[in-house]
Amino acid sequence: MLRAQWCRLLGIDLEVRARVAISDPTGNSVVITTRHNSHARYVMAALDAGKRAFVEKPLCLTREELAEIDEALTAAAAPF
Repeated sequence: MLRAQWCRLLGIDLEVRARVAISDPTGNSVVITTRHNSHARYVMAALDAGKRAFVEKPLCLTREELAEIDEALTAAAAPF
């Protein structure tokens, strides 16, 4: 089954543009399935937008990114 069909079946909005999904005021969470090198950036953007973020492995690529995510999570309005 195609991704769009699964989303319709489950009643989930599908948006393939990360920035659009993160900035959508109607959603409270995002699933991040981008390339590994962009995971940290999108997780931090989602947390900054007050959204929950589910991200595929790896969460990030460096210890510095991990520290930034930890800081964004601490300041976030939404749980991880």
